[in-house]
Amino acid sequence: MTKHRLLISIIFLTFIALGLPDALLGSAWNQARLDLNQPIRSIGLVTFTMYVMTILSTFLGPHLLTRFSTKTITLVSVLLTGSALILMSQVTAFTGLMLLAVPLGLGAGAIDLSLNHYVATKLDQAHMAYLHAFYGVGVSTGPFLMGVALALYTWRTGFLLVGGLLLVIALSIFVSFPLWPKEAPDSLEVPDISVRRVLKARGVKLSILIFTWAVHVESFMGIFVATYAFAGLGLDLATSAFATSIFYAGLTLGRVVSGLFAKKFSSNQMIVAGQSLMILAALLLFIPSVPTVFSMGLFGLMGAGSAPTYPGMMSMNTVNFKPTQISRIISLQMVIGYVGFGFMTPLLGSLLDLFSMALFPVILLVGSLIVWGLTTTFITRHRPVGNV
Repeated sequence: MTKHRLLISIIFLTFIALGLPDALLGSAWNQARLDLNQPIRSIGLVTFTMYVMTILSTFLGPHLLTRFSTKTITLVSVLLTGSALILMSQVTAFTGLMLLAVPLGLGAGAIDLSLNHYVATKLDQAHMAYLHAFYGVGVSTGPFLMGVALALYTWRTGFLLVGGLLLVIALSIFVSFPLWPKEAPDSLEVPDISVRRVLKARGVKLSILIFTWAVHVESFMGIFVATYAFAGLGLDLATSAFATSIFYAGLTLGRVVSGLFAKKFSSNQMIVAGQSLMILAALLLFIPSVPTVFSMGLFGLMGAGSAPTYPGMMSMNTVNFKPTQISRIISLQMVIGYVGFGFMTPLLGSLLDLFSMALFPVILLVGSLIVWGLTTTFITRHRPVGNV
């Protein structure tokens, strides 16, 4: 294996690390909230705190990229997230989860921006799809490990196990340092473009709006699908946790397929096709009293449908905007998307808590239709431009 391929493998492994913690709390929440004496909606407070920190590190990311190498940012971020998860396994009060959501969010945002920028500017569309497929590997493996932990031990074991895996991945990143090409901070194409100026670039505002809704819909499914399976469909704790794994397994498969067909179909075509699958899955969720295997299949279909949007939009950034704009635009897309999600998740969690988990497919359908409408509008109206 050449050094270049080995480096790509390390980058993909790091995106597994990014995905591992993302659905962990959602899949553990049915037991963890009882252990900590919390209602369903409290998970929204933890995720809100995490996303505020993710927003902060994502917004500062372009400045970090001018001062530190991608490998250094990545290593520190994975160490931060792994340590936070291990400490989360020891908390005895809800405030402990809230406090540890801070380093968890900071680490996730820094990994996300730095590696998306690296792959978008140095590799191709297929690599971007595969990168996010490996995120799917991580985010589906996390709930699977939690499901095993819930069946054999407790939710705390799941956090401890995943945290330990992240520290092992951090060691792999450190060992890989000689493989990374030298990055001179002052030569990176990350100029100090003001937010106001970047927002004037044609298509940026609409792309940000798409990200806001796409991140929200995908994260909404990942966080609440286990609770919907448990409280809405009446499945047991372990099976409900595996529902999250099925969703993210579908997402992973969808991104692998996107990578395989990257040369045959455009990002536009794959994004619209995926969003159509999400709408179909949301409609089928309204069918009452279906077998468990059918519900699990729908969860997988939901994941497959959401798969192409995020990496597809990242790849489209390199076509639609100047190279010197990309890190700032990616940063704004993530930041504003996370802000929208951070506010909407506690609100939707409260709605599900106060009314019924039967609202889950309604929210999913409405959100999917909005993403589909915004994306088709972007594809129809936006043309690549060369200046801000």
